[in-house]
Amino acid sequence: MRSAAPVAVVLAALAVARIEAAVLPCHGCNADQYQLMAMGHGVGQHLVFDFPNQRLSAFTVRCEDQQPAGEGSLKPAEGWRMPCALGLVVESLPLDPEAEEAFRMARQLWLETGGTFRKHVVVAAGEVDAGPSALLLTRDATRRSQVADRLYDHWPLGRELSSVIRTFLALFASDPVVEVFEVVFEDGSRMRVECQLSRQRCAYERGSARDPFDQPIFDGGAPEPSEYRLGERWAGLWALNAKAHGIAVQGVDGGGRGEVCARCEVDPATGRLVCAGRRCGD
Repeated sequence: MRSAAPVAVVLAALAVARIEAAVLPCHGCNADQYQLMAMGHGVGQHLVFDFPNQRLSAFTVRCEDQQPAGEGSLKPAEGWRMPCALGLVVESLPLDPEAEEAFRMARQLWLETGGTFRKHVVVAAGEVDAGPSALLLTRDATRRSQVADRLYDHWPLGRELSSVIRTFLALFASDPVVEVFEVVFEDGSRMRVECQLSRQRCAYERGSARDPFDQPIFDGGAPEPSEYRLGERWAGLWALNAKAHGIAVQGVDGGGRGEVCARCEVDPATGRLVCAGRRCGD
């Protein structure tokens, strides 16, 4: 194995036709094992990364009887397909700064998430101008999308991340990179917004909205029969939201009758969910 003439490793080089290119994990390996890992994936340019040892290495693998590639000439001669008659040569390459930055970010996520690359963050609704209650958002798809867009703008892996770093980061991660924001509102209600690196966007997680009593909030998904306990101040908003989603509501108005409970059942004649309110304890 020899050292090499420097050739910058760039994203385009990893996708060049006729080269077997790979981004390869080798956790807990030593320097020789990094080179053997690259060699095992054949002719081409490879990145080998090791999260526990905080090491990222770049290699080019070529045939012994092939001339070293010059900068900007990263693929074998046109039409080259023959196996290496004299064996393989592994040469080290300097790292591209964006690959190093993506590796640093991927390793930090790996540490923070225990290797799942799925992170959960709690954010106050006021920080993203989400309004006073999750109830107001569950019936307004436009406002939900606006909140999701603002979260994407604030997400460290969101809009400000370069496309090259984003692509490298996805290659280093063993699972999809996901950050789930739990948006908590002034009234105690909450909802989740999921951001995915691969999709380059954030979106409301349907079915995730909960009222201050940890009960599901109707959000346009398939409503299920259930019993709801509603505070007096909450009952009127709850009824408006239910009606906005096509649910028949009777006897729930938040009109000063004390704490209200509601039983929601499917009407066998219409197939619709009907919610009937009463004073709790009656």
